[in-house]
Amino acid sequence: MKNLKLVLFTFLFATIATAQIKGTLTGFTIDKDVNNGALAFATVLVKETKTSILSDENGKYSIYLNPGKYTIEFSFVGYESFEKAITIKTGQVTTIDGHLGSGNYTLKDVTAEAVPMKNTESEIIAEVK
Repeated sequence: MKNLKLVLFTFLFATIATAQIKGTLTGFTIDKDVNNGALAFATVLVKETKTSILSDENGKYSIYLNPGKYTIEFSFVGYESFEKAITIKTGQVTTIDGHLGSGNYTLKDVTAEAVPMKNTESEIIAEVK
């Protein structure tokens, strides 16, 4: 029992010590096209560390980072990406909201071509007869 308490205390102490060395980046991913509503499950990428997370169902995200300068990229399928340069300081919370909107994407002309199928079921039956 004493060993379990020691392990738990050590883990808790290490977690608190690590959190004080790092800074926190937090914020929301926001959909500009829906009256600035939450954009759930958008990707938040820290380019320098290649670390990415998804925002939760309310659009909230949070990342612990070492102090330094980073480029944060917010993205979501069908939306234009958004990048922001930030500076993380030890023990401080930096709040950045990612405002994403759908892009003006247009498709080029699409051509559909019909090709007769060979070896269909009726052709095979006709060959057997």
